[in-house]
Amino acid sequence: MLDGATGVLDADFQCGITGGDMVAPLVAPCGHVFSTQGFGNHFSGNPDAPKKCPASGCSARYLAEELVVDARTGALMKHSRDLHIKRRAHADDDIEDSSDDEFVPAAGAEQPIKKEPARK
Repeated sequence: MLDGATGVLDADFQCGITGGDMVAPLVAPCGHVFSTQGFGNHFSGNPDAPKKCPASGCSARYLAEELVVDARTGALMKHSRDLHIKRRAHADDDIEDSSDDEFVPAAGAEQPIKKEPARK
């Protein structure tokens, strides 16, 4: 989430206005990044009037038309999601593969093997 005090975008890529995923991020002239939906909520009412930046401690004022698509954050989000999907798929493969492994008892837990009587 965007830390309102510092304007830092964390690894969760969540919008500081909506609290949801940073979908279609926009960057304001002051450098703060929020989702398109977040800025849309912020500029609702009178989009033609300058608004104060929603990040706490920021006194910048700007118009909705001054917001720019933040391709860098969008690319980072896509890369992060792709890595998450790959890691999850790899973890799922490891779980499936582990069921094929032979059971090996822990050290000290060996049980004597009982021999079955020979069949006639």
